[in-house]
Amino acid sequence: MENANNITETVRGVGKCPYSPLSNITAMITLNGQYFAGSPMDFSGGDSVIVRDLGASYLRTKNYDAKWLNEPQFVGSFETDAYVYFLFREAAVEYINCGKRIYSRIARVCKNDVGGQTILRDNWTTYIKARLNCSLPGEYPFYFDEIQGMTYLPDEGLVYATFTTPSNGIAGSAVCSFNLTAINAAFNGPFKHQATVGSEWVRFNPPHQLNHGHCQRQDPNQILDSSRYQLMDNAVQPSTMEPLYYKPLEILTHIAVDVVPTKPHGSLKVLYVATTEGTVKKITILPKTSVTCTLEEWNIFPESSSSSIMALHYLKITVHAYYNCF
Repeated sequence: MENANNITETVRGVGKCPYSPLSNITAMITLNGQYFAGSPMDFSGGDSVIVRDLGASYLRTKNYDAKWLNEPQFVGSFETDAYVYFLFREAAVEYINCGKRIYSRIARVCKNDVGGQTILRDNWTTYIKARLNCSLPGEYPFYFDEIQGMTYLPDEGLVYATFTTPSNGIAGSAVCSFNLTAINAAFNGPFKHQATVGSEWVRFNPPHQLNHGHCQRQDPNQILDSSRYQLMDNAVQPSTMEPLYYKPLEILTHIAVDVVPTKPHGSLKVLYVATTEGTVKKITILPKTSVTCTLEEWNIFPESSSSSIMALHYLKITVHAYYNCF
């Protein structure tokens, strides 16, 4: 990109972005010029999809299929050489027999997915998703189930994300990190499968080996299995036994991370985390440990203000954390 101010073409936003400005979405243009988005696409906001458009054939998740996406709220996305990943929270279909509960997810698709010919026509054949586990360990773990924000460090292969407890429960938040090795290990494992409506979800290995991890063209039997199995059985485990940071009675939202080079330890990671109170916390991870220390907390707005932080980014070139407010 040579000149961002030079408009060469306009494109209709229908099918590429939501109608409502209040929708939780994620969108990105990959290095090879493909447009990926996770967003509601219909006027009512009920048809949420993960879609690819521009630069390649149009592909999307299946329409109104809760096993693919179930009331998702997207928080972010990122790319690697072969894949695009999406992070979101959604109503957990595997828990529905016991009530309604929100789980955090990470989904993955191959950039070169060509879709199906008859089955899964215009749909992904490499779409899979797994639960993200951010919890306090113990015989009965305490889960922070609802992801709120994320950032990805490509040089480190690490995802940092903020999680909260349910909105109708006791407030609490945590920050967890996940490495790509753990993420892809979950995607290389068995699936969860529900044989009939109302039956229990169980671990299952499809009869035809799916090649999701290799991004190769699949035969008809594998495509048929791709239409049936999307949810992985194993959750993605965090890179540390406990959350990097957690606190009761606090709601964290967005997160940004800076990696500071240091002589004695190589590098130091500094987290910038926004709260619903309109503050930004500056937290450092002590070198060679998973221990964190809160360095500063900034009040962004006057006390009488009702504004909230809508986005948070760290721009390395200016050495500043930037936030968008509403």
